Amino acid sequence: MNPTQSSIIIINEQSTTTTTDIHSSQTNNLDSLRSNYIVFTTPCNSNYSEIPKRYASFTTWSNENSPSVDALVQAGFFYSGRATIVTCFYCNGSLQNWGSNDNPIIEHARWFPCCPYAKQLCGEDLFRKIQESKRIQKEQTKSIERTGLNSMIQTNVTTNTGTLLIPDESTLSRLVAARLDLPISQRLLDQNFQLSIIKRCWEDQLRIK
Repeated sequence: MNPTQSSIIIINEQSTTTTTDIHSSQTNNLDSLRSNYIVFTTPCNSNYSEIPKRYASFTTWSNENSPSVDALVQAGFFYSGRATIVTCFYCNGSLQNWGSNDNPIIEHARWFPCCPYAKQLCGEDLFRKIQESKRIQKEQTKSIERTGLNSMIQTNVTTNTGTLLIPDESTLSRLVAARLDLPISQRLLDQNFQLSIIKRCWEDQLRIK
């Protein structure tokens, strides 16, 4: 399964809460998925456990550019009655902004891997492929952001051609801290880049100099 960008927007991110970060270097092994996620043992919305009731919730659904109601219902979703927001009867995870080519079961498992219902629908093999695809996509996004940040920072320091000697890590830390107050750093923070990534980019640039 190739990692692809999705237009889906997650509504209630707390439904994906984990006890540890599944993408950290200590938990790259997908065998740990079951133990790392908080698993719901009973449906959060038991009123919609029955398929006919989920179908009935879509009576006011009018989004023609979305997956079929059949596909959404089979994936465990009922219509919230607001915009294009659908919610899983089991894990209470909500998604919106559907496209006609989106697969509700795959998106359900991608964004709410804690949901036993979604995992059961996928089966072990497909579920693992979905999570691996998500991990690869996340790594690629971080790589692109890192490359873009380095390019932006490099553009802003090209006028400084002097040689900078950094005798130790303490000095490097002080130099990085000083550069976090620069306008370029503040603009990157305003664009929601992580502070840790900005710091690492400055460290790379200073070491290169």
